[in-house]
Amino acid sequence: MKKLLPILFAAVILLVLPLQALAVEYSIPKTIIDAKLQKNGDVKVEEQHMYAFDGEFNGINRTLYAKEGTRITNVQAYEKEQKLKVEREDQTYKIYRSGKDETITVALTYLIEDGVEVYADRAQFYWSFFDETNESAYENFTVSVHPPSKTEDVMALGYQTAYGADQIKEDGVIQFDMGYISSGENMKVRVAYPSSLFSAAPISDKDISGEIQSEKDGLAAEAAAKEQRRNTLNRIAPYALALFVTSGLLLTGYAVSRYRSNQREVNRQLNSFSFIPEEEMSLPATLYFQNHRRLTIRSLTASILDLVRKGYVKQKSDQEFLVNHRSTDYEHETILLSWLFDEVGGNGTFHFEDIQKYTADKSNHEQYQKDFNLWKKAVKQEIETHNLYESMNKWRGFTALVGTLAILFGIYQLFPWMITYIIFGALLLVTAFAYRPHTVKGKKIQIQWEKLMQTDSDPGALTDDEQLRVFLYEIGTGHRKVENEPEVRNRSSSSMDMGTPAAHHDMMLFIILAASLQSNFSEADQTVTAAAAASANTGGGGAGVGGSGGGSGAF
Repeated sequence: MKKLLPILFAAVILLVLPLQALAVEYSIPKTIIDAKLQKNGDVKVEEQHMYAFDGEFNGINRTLYAKEGTRITNVQAYEKEQKLKVEREDQTYKIYRSGKDETITVALTYLIEDGVEVYADRAQFYWSFFDETNESAYENFTVSVHPPSKTEDVMALGYQTAYGADQIKEDGVIQFDMGYISSGENMKVRVAYPSSLFSAAPISDKDISGEIQSEKDGLAAEAAAKEQRRNTLNRIAPYALALFVTSGLLLTGYAVSRYRSNQREVNRQLNSFSFIPEEEMSLPATLYFQNHRRLTIRSLTASILDLVRKGYVKQKSDQEFLVNHRSTDYEHETILLSWLFDEVGGNGTFHFEDIQKYTADKSNHEQYQKDFNLWKKAVKQEIETHNLYESMNKWRGFTALVGTLAILFGIYQLFPWMITYIIFGALLLVTAFAYRPHTVKGKKIQIQWEKLMQTDSDPGALTDDEQLRVFLYEIGTGHRKVENEPEVRNRSSSSMDMGTPAAHHDMMLFIILAASLQSNFSEADQTVTAAAAASANTGGGGAGVGGSGGGSGAF
């Protein structure tokens, strides 16, 4: 072990260091954008990006998406008076400026051709400088839109994070001071000036003022309604919390009372129960229920032998099984017969070596897993029909309601209430899904089998069929390791009488069959390995206005 430690340590270093090397630690304390509208409808943009780097870096990224009908050209970058190298990769511009532990300010300039839409009454600049594809947070983000010449006649509107951030400055300049912007946010700015200021641009005969004013009025009404809803939620939050806590306590009290009542009824019924539990459900379902809702290879081994016990399958020779009939009691038994005797074996027969041959072919691995999971699913479906667990639907519905309110508080930026409801909802969620109390029937079955495993039973007191049920239960739950049985080491099934159905009830025979099945299926299951990896890289245009947008980053 000591020799392995240096190797493991080196492997971790080799894996981790490249990942750390690829990550550039940075923040963007300030971003200032000036969009200067030109008389011909073009827009000259000047951006100032302040980056604070922690560690080594090679430069910054700026993604710019042009919306339909426009084109972004002449992208250049400077630091103070020094021009920086710029490379374009699709819509992302890589600006090279390397260093270590520095705070730098990079100026980016570019031209948006036909960025202004000129109508009969007004000309509008409608643009998104970042969108939800942006991977970086801006700590202080400002956009200023400048008219071609001085004017006081201006209309302005901000969308998403830019809503309500517009201010009219001197000479008709509109400034959108948005402050902190987290990654993944979206924004649009819309500014309109008299069309007479754009004498050199082509003009449409359509008016736009009415549309802009309608949008402005609609957003204002929506914002007012949202603020009203926010105030309403803020008022009802403490009362709703008190109601939910009270309801939670009542539900808890009811659950405790129900548990105690069920326990008393279970104790009453167990006073007269037989030594071995009644066969109220199938063996696979019993194993699934008793084994923490899991089905293993041992469970599968016991389930196959249970088909023999119930007469669906008979042993033709020491290595061969034959389907006797398919009139099963449960769907999972039919699935198991079809899987083993049609898919793995063939023509209603199954040999021990069939499973090895089947899984030796890699093309069968996926089907093996599908069939195994299909059988498991059918066993789980049987469990659901037996009413073994108390319903937790009230708890889950209650949890969903609390979670919905937490989401609403987040949407309306009532973060203290959101956190409070998330904590309360998390407690409810854990209770609703982790706490699964048994019904009287479920608890009785559980206790009966547990007591049976803790008691030294007298085989003479049980019928042959009861002995087999107990034996198969012990195999399926792992209480009995048949591979260690002396009968397995000293006897073979070929030395036993197979001529009559009574032989199927010979315990020695079942021990040997169980060991053989367990060995073969364990080896087969280890052979089948699921290795699937899928990766997808997606890309596309901006999500802003008509495709405009973008974001910032570093490398």
